[in-house]
Amino acid sequence: MSSDFKTREDLIKLKEYIELIKTKWLTVDSMNTMVNGLLPKDSAGIPLVNSKIRKDGGQTGIYLPRYNTIQFSVEKCRQWVIDNLEDLSKMYDVKDQKTFGYYLTLFIMLHEVEHSYQYLMGQGKVDSPCDTLKGSFKTLTELLIKPNDILPRPIKQTRRAVSLILYYKNQNMYALERNANVEAFSTILALAYDSGHEEMIRVFTDLTNTSLCIGYQDDSKGVFYHTFKDILMLDKYKRINNKNDLNVDDKMRYGLEIPDYKRRELLNKIRRT
Repeated sequence: MSSDFKTREDLIKLKEYIELIKTKWLTVDSMNTMVNGLLPKDSAGIPLVNSKIRKDGGQTGIYLPRYNTIQFSVEKCRQWVIDNLEDLSKMYDVKDQKTFGYYLTLFIMLHEVEHSYQYLMGQGKVDSPCDTLKGSFKTLTELLIKPNDILPRPIKQTRRAVSLILYYKNQNMYALERNANVEAFSTILALAYDSGHEEMIRVFTDLTNTSLCIGYQDDSKGVFYHTFKDILMLDKYKRINNKNDLNVDDKMRYGLEIPDYKRRELLNKIRRT
């Protein structure tokens, strides 16, 4: 993943956070500890992203690219876990709901941290797997930032406004959310494998594969192509989408165009009910 929480050292850290969630669950202090540990850092260990944890109010979790800041509400994160734990446990017939709840709690933080990596990749502040991803993340994250133009530019700003409205209308099916879910779910899956939690492996394998399928439902072009197409910015994507040397699995992971055989393989993995 772009934030690569799959090394031995990182998995040990994630296990420590699971233990912290078990004993403290979510408090301002425990979330500060975990979020600060997950944030991208420079070579000196200094966080490249700001964070703010509040006791209540605000949104469950959000990354604000304009301020390069992640914000969480402890109260709303707790409620998100309670609500989603109930629904997903029924969907997947989960027996060990306590462990599932711990993993979902960690997922909230991993997801928002992933958004910060997307922004930093686009800005060239952390490495990107290829130029297509760097340019795509730069364009999409900057779309979410209010421009600071002193003089109005009606045509440019009207187009941007339309694109922004279209983006928010269906953002869960677009590249930023899709990729944040893929990376966060696959990290939790790696943790489940390392911990030997068979039930969690089953659940998070399906959640990862379901997220991976977004952008490949109708063709092999991928989520970035469809995101830019739907928000009327396909011309920009065609300029960004240069040749890259990623292997097929990484192209699928990041939502780029893949061979049709790979698309069929992926769709066949979706859990059937």
